[in-house]
Amino acid sequence: MRREPNAVSPRREGWPKARMTLSEREFAIAERYAAGETYKEIAAKLHIAPSTVRNHLAAVYRKLEVKNKPELIRALSAQGGNGSALPPPETQAPTIPLLRHLNEAGPPPVVGASIAVLPFANIGPAERDYFGHGVVADIQHELTRCHDLFVSGRSSCLALSEQPADAAAMAQRLGVQYLLQGTLRSHHDRVRLTAELIDGATGTVLWSERYDRVLGDILDIEAEVANTVATSLALQIGEAQYERRRNLTTDQLSAYDWRLRGNRLLELGGKDNLRAARDCFVHALDLEPNSAATYAGLSICFGYECDTLLTDDYPESLARHIEFAQRAVELDEADSRSHYAMVCALMLSAEFERADLHAVRALELNPSEYHNLCSRGYTLMSLGLNEDSLACFNQSLRRNPLAPNSCLMALGLIEYLEANYGQSAAALSRMTANYIQKASSLAAACAQSGHGDAARAAALEFRTLSEDVPVCPTRSKAMDWPSFWRLAYPYLQQDAFEQVLDGIGKADLPV
Repeated sequence: MRREPNAVSPRREGWPKARMTLSEREFAIAERYAAGETYKEIAAKLHIAPSTVRNHLAAVYRKLEVKNKPELIRALSAQGGNGSALPPPETQAPTIPLLRHLNEAGPPPVVGASIAVLPFANIGPAERDYFGHGVVADIQHELTRCHDLFVSGRSSCLALSEQPADAAAMAQRLGVQYLLQGTLRSHHDRVRLTAELIDGATGTVLWSERYDRVLGDILDIEAEVANTVATSLALQIGEAQYERRRNLTTDQLSAYDWRLRGNRLLELGGKDNLRAARDCFVHALDLEPNSAATYAGLSICFGYECDTLLTDDYPESLARHIEFAQRAVELDEADSRSHYAMVCALMLSAEFERADLHAVRALELNPSEYHNLCSRGYTLMSLGLNEDSLACFNQSLRRNPLAPNSCLMALGLIEYLEANYGQSAAALSRMTANYIQKASSLAAACAQSGHGDAARAAALEFRTLSEDVPVCPTRSKAMDWPSFWRLAYPYLQQDAFEQVLDGIGKADLPV
């Protein structure tokens, strides 16, 4: 049972001399943190800043020669502290509430209006599927700009669309009140789009519309659909929230088409698709050289290549990633995706504080976009603010519960750094994508928790995946293992990185 802590805990008589190296404030913070209080809770009770709590804990860890919370608990317990009353470390796993969402039949209800935009059916040649995906993604993006509307993540909508179900079942699975779906046909310079707003509880069509327009009106159609839906849900949306470009030139239309192709290839992922996406964005820039959206997409292409270690020239790809992200922000400071690209570039460069500034700005511009929530979670994790990081990942998982790979990767690392290795392995095992970082992190977590067979299986998976990684030391004579692992985990500060590396070594992977 947790005791009620005082403002400053007194020193205990008869404690070992080594224990006396902690100041009164350090001791108070250490006991509270070991008892499960967050940085914010400790800061509020002691009337100090959360960053001060973090600094004091760093000093405590150094003085007591401990590396994580379980070791801190044991150190306090061994030296007369209140550790014996604490629950085992694994039961304190901070991500358990988040992971529980993935086990429930549906996510918790949302306060206010909520909607999922399902993929529109393409009526026409299969090679034009990208066009429908792009238009729907743009409509969804317009809707996420409304601060009062909950919009389910695109990846979850794509995943659910592959599982046939009625409207009520889909709405329940995504935890939303309304669904937007429709069809799209494009032919030469004409486009026909039909859209329906459906009540998820009853399956009733609340609103429907058909648009027969010239292709040059497509951006107006997207904004009109989003605005009509928002109005139907009794929300006040300012016209200024929408970019309404009329009378597009032929070059602008072609650039738009290339950008849609690139965005679809980005969604599909993989080395070949990323390079094809890069070519699409280059074509778009040739036609429309001052498009922030296209520069952001091009930057993200290089960023994904770096993050997944699929680039043949990592320094060059990272340089292009940074260059194009900066250009996107310069062209349109009010575009959240440009700031998201900047976050990714700065995280790979280990500039965590600058990355967090752009993450905050991206959320200010578009607080409903799950990519922005997830990237803010990563910046906070990199800064050591795990409690705040988990809050961001909780929101991101809520918006994108069916395809949460990026969030689960971070949750697995947070649990690992808290020495909750079983929960770390559980989070990582839920990932549906086989990232090379997933395999190495899972191997480390299983090795640390004493599950040798699982660790060996994950290590084998890492070796298989590494065969397709150009910068892996087994393929590149210019790369050594310490440098490789630094590229694989660029978002971890040195102490956290060394903790992960320790588990990787225990899993018999080369370090």
